[in-house]
Amino acid sequence: MGSGSNRGQEPEYQPEDSYHYHHAAPPRTARRRPAPPRTRPRRKRRSWPALLAGCGLGIVATVVLAIAAVLFFVIRLPQQNGLGIPGLGNPKTFTRDSSTQVPLTTISSIQICNKIGNVSVKVDPNANGVTVQHTKMVKAATQAEAEQEFTRMAVEIQPPNNLSNALTCTKRQTPSTQTTTLATPTTSGSNPDNALIVNVTMPNTTNFLQASSHAVDITVKLPQAALPASGSFMQLDVEDAIGDIAMDGLSGVFNLRGGAGNVKVEHAILADNSHLETRQGDVLFNGLIEISKNANQSFRYFMQSEQGNLNVTLSGNPNVTLDANTNVGAIHSDFPINVNNNGGPVNYHGPLDPTVGTALGASLILDVSTGNIKINQAVA
Repeated sequence: MGSGSNRGQEPEYQPEDSYHYHHAAPPRTARRRPAPPRTRPRRKRRSWPALLAGCGLGIVATVVLAIAAVLFFVIRLPQQNGLGIPGLGNPKTFTRDSSTQVPLTTISSIQICNKIGNVSVKVDPNANGVTVQHTKMVKAATQAEAEQEFTRMAVEIQPPNNLSNALTCTKRQTPSTQTTTLATPTTSGSNPDNALIVNVTMPNTTNFLQASSHAVDITVKLPQAALPASGSFMQLDVEDAIGDIAMDGLSGVFNLRGGAGNVKVEHAILADNSHLETRQGDVLFNGLIEISKNANQSFRYFMQSEQGNLNVTLSGNPNVTLDANTNVGAIHSDFPINVNNNGGPVNYHGPLDPTVGTALGASLILDVSTGNIKINQAVA
């Protein structure tokens, strides 16, 4: 009985214990060993969603900006064939013009904050004083609706009045990594009492189509006598999300920031650290750039567009260092620089005119993501 009992226990205990030890343990060990190799591919795969998400957000922002720009130009078209914007019934375009005489005899700085509409600042030899003209535009079904929308669009000018609404300009990072705020111009030597500020406030609405149908054009006219004295520069800060920016006949530190629209500066003299940029549109400059007379100092100028062309015409003797870059496009120049336009990224860094020797005194940075760069030499 004892021997029979021992034989009965052996098949019940020892084979079962042997099974768990020899068969279960090896698979657990096999699963542990490949774990480190699998973690590395997973890290690589995790980067794709973030990359795709970033690209997607960029595309969405570009599409939204493009749609808003299209609607901005649609608002200027007369009603044709009874067609209107969906959600607004069958609207017509209504406008309201206004002009303000600014009590300034000399201007040290100009700051304009706009959302949708064109901005123009120019020297008018026939002007008797500083004037700010603005045109409000809305799409509405009736005159009464248009009048109601006009009252919700504020254009504040200081002087003659003080601003009651917060400035709509945004903070931005300059290429020199110094943060500046358009709300507080800080040009050295500028006098706050001689500062002109124009601030446009649009009504808050959840209707995107209705919000995009509002626009305000700003035109500032200056007499020659209102410009700073010789040797001094004006501070010009303009931000316009949708619309064209145009400057004519001015000299100073230009900080012009467009969203969807062209930036055009003519008959101008740029001072150190001027910055002309737009996200979707062309940048055109025609004039002079200041060159430092200090051998240990170099002035810097920036012209940029995400999607658009840069067309730069330089007067005088532009003995400057050129830093030109485009990711997709070409670089053409009247000056004898050596570039290889191969349909892909193109860049050049060196003297704008190698025939005059080493460039001193200024650096001109031209940067485009998608578009061409053209550098012209002004005809004397």
